[in-house]
Amino acid sequence: MPAQFDAVAEAQNGFSLLFKNWILAIPTAIVSLLETIILFTALGAMMAAIASGGMGAGGLAAGLGAFSGITGLLFIVVLLAGLVAHASVMYAARDAWNNRPPDLAAGMARGLSCFLNLLIAAILIGLMMVVATIIPVLGWLVIGFLSMFTFPAIVLGGESGVTAIGTSFKLATANFSQALIGFLAVIVVVIIGSIVNRLFLTMIGLNFIVGLVVGGLIYAYAAIIVGRFYTLLAAGTPVAVPVTAPPSSMQPPPSMPPPSSPPPPMMPPPPSQ
Repeated sequence: MPAQFDAVAEAQNGFSLLFKNWILAIPTAIVSLLETIILFTALGAMMAAIASGGMGAGGLAAGLGAFSGITGLLFIVVLLAGLVAHASVMYAARDAWNNRPPDLAAGMARGLSCFLNLLIAAILIGLMMVVATIIPVLGWLVIGFLSMFTFPAIVLGGESGVTAIGTSFKLATANFSQALIGFLAVIVVVIIGSIVNRLFLTMIGLNFIVGLVVGGLIYAYAAIIVGRFYTLLAAGTPVAVPVTAPPSSMQPPPSMPPPSSPPPPMMPPPPSQ
């Protein structure tokens, strides 16, 4: 039976929770800042190399290739750090939902302990995304929707990287309407935040501030919402086993008849004449 809760209200409460506990955005803000620095550096180096053109076509191509390789490695490091940051926010947000101060240290420890399973799940989801390129955009959205609860199942549910994907598929399909609202909320926020980040990418100084603040908030919101929706859906999905009547072969023992009253005392025979 699908879980019953107000998905729209939960998506809105995610904003209130994040602004009241802005400390939750610190891990994702650091990762977002690193991403902005790498993008800005890569863009600047590429423009400088193209503008100079003094190395010749071969030298320019070699320089750009080497820099692209270094940039690619740095992005992989940022993605791996992002997995830990995502898990840290998600785990620490449990305290905030229960009106307790979030414990980022415990969240970081949980993220590191789950890193291998998070990496396995991320690789498998990435492979599914590659297959989904058969239907670009739509295929990616479908895989993203079905796998949205994979990381919460690992971090909050303690599952492995493989079984968590199956759990996510089941939760998303069994609770389609609620899961879709949460998915759309995350997608809209991330898209808007990413556009803002890109608009300020070339503005030296502002780009780092925007990357730190906006990037940290949008990715923290994503972690908070998927973790919250997973908790609510996982709690409401199991179906209780109905209690049935005992089989006919197991009849209750027959009731004992009420005790009978003792017989009246016998009268002695009359004396003989």
